[in-house]
Amino acid sequence: MREMPIAMDICPRQKTWEEYKYEIEALKKSNNCNSEKEEIAFARSFSFSVMKFLWRNVNYKKRWECRQIKIVSKRLDIYAIRLAKDIADYFITLNIMEYAYLMGAMYTMLLPDSYRSDNGVYYTPPSISERLLDLLAAEGADYACCSAPCRFLRSSACRL
Repeated sequence: MREMPIAMDICPRQKTWEEYKYEIEALKKSNNCNSEKEEIAFARSFSFSVMKFLWRNVNYKKRWECRQIKIVSKRLDIYAIRLAKDIADYFITLNIMEYAYLMGAMYTMLLPDSYRSDNGVYYTPPSISERLLDLLAAEGADYACCSAPCRFLRSSACRL
């Protein structure tokens, strides 16, 4: 008679962001969009679905109301809905700055390349933003009076 293992792995390993990125790219390719408008609708629908699941995790006691917005949407299949929920569950394990950046990065990945470049849709990783702010603070930026950050943003905008 063979012995059965006593402990079973009932908690599957948490996927990494790289694995989710791969699944998002595959989902984008498998989604049959016939136009840029449909691709944008899919990107918004999927991102909205992730945010909806994330909000349910954050607002589990239903203390806050979420503002409703109208978007041109595309119906998601069951695989896309399940992936959106899994990504939201992953995001909830991160700090807000990390998942806010990844949410933007995910939305960017889903948008058509031409739309991204035409509209300048790119997100700066939080580590780079934090480093820039640290450098400004080291140079004496006073965020309370908002003079240095405004000059920084104005100068940055002029260079673009």
